[in-house]
Amino acid sequence: LSSDTTGQIGPYLPIGNKNFDPEYDRELYFLVDSDFTITNLIPIGLDSPFRWHFDGGNHTITVEQQSEYYGMAGLFASIEGATISNITVSYNNVSTEDAFYWGGIAGYAENSIISNCKVMGSIENHFYPESDGFFGGIVANASETMLYNCVNMAELYLYSGQVGITTGGIVGYGDSITMRSCVNFGYIHGYPD
Repeated sequence: LSSDTTGQIGPYLPIGNKNFDPEYDRELYFLVDSDFTITNLIPIGLDSPFRWHFDGGNHTITVEQQSEYYGMAGLFASIEGATISNITVSYNNVSTEDAFYWGGIAGYAENSIISNCKVMGSIENHFYPESDGFFGGIVANASETMLYNCVNMAELYLYSGQVGITTGGIVGYGDSITMRSCVNFGYIHGYPD
């Protein structure tokens, strides 16, 4: 992946001018080979979880806008059995509505490994008053997932009329997760909506 992919990524990642088919392409590796900007992010893994290997090559993806409403939001909507590594995602004052799983790297992660990832910038999410939600600097909701050497430096702004929002600098909510050498430097702000 390179600057040729600016504009949007996902739910299918482009390979050259082709899309892969998740039904047939099981063992895929994606390597980012340069910094680039996404003007309107549609999360990867929106239609079905991303199940492959994504290596950011120690590059930065800058997100200028999150696409309209999606239940799960972040660079990846949902990952399952995936490895995500070596990427910095910088959000330029991104604001979303009603994404009840919002994570800087992934909205939902299951049985995955996330390592050497950093989130920067400013993210705000407005939750429906009647819905519960999860908001995390790296992952919103994680199950049986390992996080290593991850850093959140983003400011998280949460707007909700509901008290059932679970928020964390690294993980909003975790079930059977392992975290090592992860640190949050970002502030979390909560406001009534």
